[in-house]
Amino acid sequence: MNAEFAQIDFKISNWTMGPGYADQNGLEQLTRRYVKATRKYGGDLGDREVKRRLTVEANQLAPWCLSCVEILKQELKSY
Repeated sequence: MNAEFAQIDFKISNWTMGPGYADQNGLEQLTRRYVKATRKYGGDLGDREVKRRLTVEANQLAPWCLSCVEILKQELKSY
């Protein structure tokens, strides 16, 4: 479980911290994978932890991908 989240986080950080501009489509795909992972492991994590993870991810993506933030906010509404 943690390995899956770490892999997605690593890819997001490479796109946002690397040289050049972050690719919006790629970040959106990774964001959707992150949401999918929170759904997959939501029972193990619990609502509070899922909310925390989604919020942290939204805050990290905010400077680079507003559409990603919206995806995460929509998911937060279901908790």
